[in-house]
Amino acid sequence: MKTAMWMLVAALGAAGCTGSMMSDPDRMRSMIDDSRLENEAHRDAAARAPSLAAMRDEMTRHDGVMDDMMGEMGAAMDGMSHCSGGGMQALRGMHDDMMGEMDAHGTTMDQSADLDAAAAEVARHAGTMHEMLDGMDAATASMGCGM
Repeated sequence: MKTAMWMLVAALGAAGCTGSMMSDPDRMRSMIDDSRLENEAHRDAAARAPSLAAMRDEMTRHDGVMDDMMGEMGAAMDGMSHCSGGGMQALRGMHDDMMGEMDAHGTTMDQSADLDAAAAEVARHAGTMHEMLDGMDAATASMGCGM
């Protein structure tokens, strides 16, 4: 009876892991899509900002949201150690690049002298982030994450 119980627990655990592992690329793509939506929300909010102070408030909001999203992406990648292919290394590199881009964007926004300079920085940043997210999506698609 004890052996049968352990076999049942092991089977349920393996089924749970397989289901989770198989969904890793889909989870990552979902996070990439969420980041795209946030990127667009940031661009839209910046375009409507009536003042440099409002633009900086938007930057603070965007930075907090992206910080959370990037943390979730990092944790998801840590859980994807079973995935094969060169995509994981590329994904990690792009994630690091995206964190650097967020830091650079924050610095440039802090140093923006006027609303036009801040708006130009948001437009540049949005384009850069979209390129990075495209690369992350491609890297995710190149990975095999099955058992």
